[in-house]
Amino acid sequence: MKFGVCAGVTPDTIETAKKIIDIGYDFIETNIGCVVSMTDDEIEYCAELQKINGITTPCANLLFPGWKLNRTIHLTGPERDIEWENTYMNMLMPRCAKLGLKVLVFGSGGARNMPDGYDPGIAFSELTDLCRRLGECAAKYDITIAIEPLRKQECNIIQTVQDGFKLVNSVQHPNVRLLADIYHIYNNKETIDYPQALVDSLTHVHWADPSTRAYPTISTPEMQSLADVLNQKGYNKTISIEGEAKNLLDDAVLALNTLKKLF
Repeated sequence: MKFGVCAGVTPDTIETAKKIIDIGYDFIETNIGCVVSMTDDEIEYCAELQKINGITTPCANLLFPGWKLNRTIHLTGPERDIEWENTYMNMLMPRCAKLGLKVLVFGSGGARNMPDGYDPGIAFSELTDLCRRLGECAAKYDITIAIEPLRKQECNIIQTVQDGFKLVNSVQHPNVRLLADIYHIYNNKETIDYPQALVDSLTHVHWADPSTRAYPTISTPEMQSLADVLNQKGYNKTISIEGEAKNLLDDAVLALNTLKKLF
């Protein structure tokens, strides 16, 4: 298992990323907002700084950061713009590849929300089409898309891990896989008796205190229960801490200890 921390990586934040790696983490999970906000020269410079400092960024979240793109994004409904989606993908993927990214997390609840009164079946088909195109584009750069189910308060479609698994199976592309986030799982009151096929489809996991979304500085029964399911069914890829820290480096030390005990 490899453990990381969600923290945007740019040339300006490389020192903080290095401190996190020095604690003992394997990687940093950056975000697509950082990727799209850098110039081409800054992308090259950031990649070089990462190499010099021993920092890998195999994962990135926030696949559609509308506020960084100065755009309100609609991935479902009558305002979806397929031409824009394709242009965006073709711009984004080579930039991600230059930074060594291998997994792009597709949460982006605001962008994928269905309009009020919209047919959920049509929205699901639209997301299937989008994810298939994402997978086809990502495959050219050896990148995988990880569908992230989100709690009901944040998104009105693809909320549970089972929903995400259904979407993965609908897409049927090897570069489109699934993410499980402990905070969303327990806020949605999901049962976690996941079948083996679902766990096999996981490519990444987000971890935090399931009640507060703070760094997991101590273990809880909910953490242990989900860890037991993942361990028993052979999940052994990457886990990132995605949460709020009171003191980043101190909490990161405690959180890593928690993860190592759970996994």
